[in-house]
Amino acid sequence: MFTSTITIEGRLAEDPTTFDNMTELVVLTNRRGQDDTGEWVNTDTSRYTVKAFKTLAEKARDLSTGDLVIVAGSITTNQWADRETGENRYRQIVLADAIGRSL
Repeated sequence: MFTSTITIEGRLAEDPTTFDNMTELVVLTNRRGQDDTGEWVNTDTSRYTVKAFKTLAEKARDLSTGDLVIVAGSITTNQWADRETGENRYRQIVLADAIGRSL
């Protein structure tokens, strides 16, 4: 089986959510670019759900909203049917191998 790996740098959108041996993070990334007036703005915001397990999960609990982090891991896609419409829904999740504060 092949896995896709990803490394992202972004800011935490909210405090980590903790479970028994898992911590879930929401990381926002964006690109810097110039608008029509030449001003620098953030564009193309992406939202990533990151899951960390065991020891990494324990250490990730010390992070908080707004922290700049780097995450490396494998990316997987969850699929489910919407309860109201029956349409297929998808969410990509990063299964973290490493998480650190970006300096």
